[in-house]
Amino acid sequence: MNTTVITQNNPINVRIEQADRPDLNVTVGRNTTITVQVSGVRGLRGLNAVSHSGWAVYFNKAGPQLVQGNTETTLIIDGAAKIETQKPSDIESFFTANKITGRNGDGLSLTIEFSFTPDDGNTSEMSMWIDTGGNIGWLGYKTFQLTRGAMLPHPITFEIASGYTLDTWEANGGLIKFKADGSGTIKGPLKSENEFSDPRIVTTRTHKAIA
Repeated sequence: MNTTVITQNNPINVRIEQADRPDLNVTVGRNTTITVQVSGVRGLRGLNAVSHSGWAVYFNKAGPQLVQGNTETTLIIDGAAKIETQKPSDIESFFTANKITGRNGDGLSLTIEFSFTPDDGNTSEMSMWIDTGGNIGWLGYKTFQLTRGAMLPHPITFEIASGYTLDTWEANGGLIKFKADGSGTIKGPLKSENEFSDPRIVTTRTHKAIA
């Protein structure tokens, strides 16, 4: 049960949406303080309630991405398909113009999934990181070993379990960067042995910045 104390100098009307009472209205009179105890509430209007946590998924529908060897490259996620039904209400989008958006002080976790198929057997590793520009450097840098051989898809899952965004990330956004030591093709994660889904990024706000 949540308790909210309201002190209001002018009359207001508070609407509470609840599973069994979808239109419960409370009028607060002038110079009145009330305590509202809320249980089983789906949402509040008039109390400026904001969900602190939430997630969204963004997919790449642009088709396979060709990769040149030994070249720093930006992973393409066009966001043509997305799921934002659980996104926090105060965030317009977690992912815009192929960049991960940031808010100064927010906590953020990321999961990026795709597959990489090398063109030849000499390709042995791929490195990934998040680039926010400035002097921040490579965030979450990780190297993946490519051991299955040529023309075989290698599943890649890049994760930042507990990250945060500050003013540089908010100003520049975060680009998903990678570099492989050989050429190849990026597709989505494997759905079955010979079937691919779309590359995707899952973003979750773990903490809302304290104003």
